[in-house]
Amino acid sequence: MPEALLRDMAFQQRLQSEINAFPVMHKIVLQYYYYAGFGISEIAAKMGCSQEDVKAVLSCIRTKIKDIIGKGGEMITKIIQDASGVVSVNDVNAVKVDLEDDGKVIIYHNNKEIIEKTAKMIKDVIRVPEEGKIYKGKVVKIIDSGCFVEIWPGCDGMVHISELDTKRVDKVIDIANVGDDMIVKCLGYDKKGRLNLSRKAALK
Repeated sequence: MPEALLRDMAFQQRLQSEINAFPVMHKIVLQYYYYAGFGISEIAAKMGCSQEDVKAVLSCIRTKIKDIIGKGGEMITKIIQDASGVVSVNDVNAVKVDLEDDGKVIIYHNNKEIIEKTAKMIKDVIRVPEEGKIYKGKVVKIIDSGCFVEIWPGCDGMVHISELDTKRVDKVIDIANVGDDMIVKCLGYDKKGRLNLSRKAALK
């Protein structure tokens, strides 16, 4: 990419606004695309990080592509149908989404609002919850040991019964029922990659 372009203020502002819209792990990926054409070693040098970091993030974004597709294509089908307001992905009015192996997502439609809605839904799928942040979610499932709360479409975590309230809870249904709104705090992921949430921590 020409250095003159990188010095252009308008370009820098647009680049920064796009980078800030994504979690930390995706910032490198976005910068990578703006440096398209450079090798991994050159990208690492320009960004001041190791080649392994660049490789790790590229691997991460490829994993996110799988998340966008979903099991058996369920997620991408739902995104296309909901964003376009159609019942079939083959509908002439359905938005077209190309998912490339390197992590690039290309959206096609003649309606800007549908493109923006599709982009938002995809970003929601690949967003990473921030540990320590408070979210307003909705209870989507109840089990004996706790409940599952969806903090945005495609992202839910478990609130263990011990994390439901500041006082002892005997039964989950004493605090939560499917469909209830719930304020939760993100506790991060466990060793098995499961998202843990806490209502108790959010109430403090």
